[in-house]
Amino acid sequence: MNQASTLPLVPVLYRAVSHLQFADFDPKVPEHVEAFVWLTQKSRQHPTMRFRLEQPYLDVITMMYDKIGREYAAKVLTAKKPTRRASVVQVING
Repeated sequence: MNQASTLPLVPVLYRAVSHLQFADFDPKVPEHVEAFVWLTQKSRQHPTMRFRLEQPYLDVITMMYDKIGREYAAKVLTAKKPTRRASVVQVING
């Protein structure tokens, strides 16, 4: 058997992913939102950012959508309450 075919792949794989940053997704961090845009609008992964999957989510994109939605809802709910004449758009835009 050839010596090259018996070499372990672990060092090669480690070098391939050593430039990546692994983090817990936080929608308050601009770099994390940028990685979300890469995934959803450009259909590509961010060049250096990867996220750990948290419980109870089954995939990273669903986790990101949920966390961004919760952050947005918290921002809207803590905003000043609209008067009868103010619309939802006016409250969101400030």
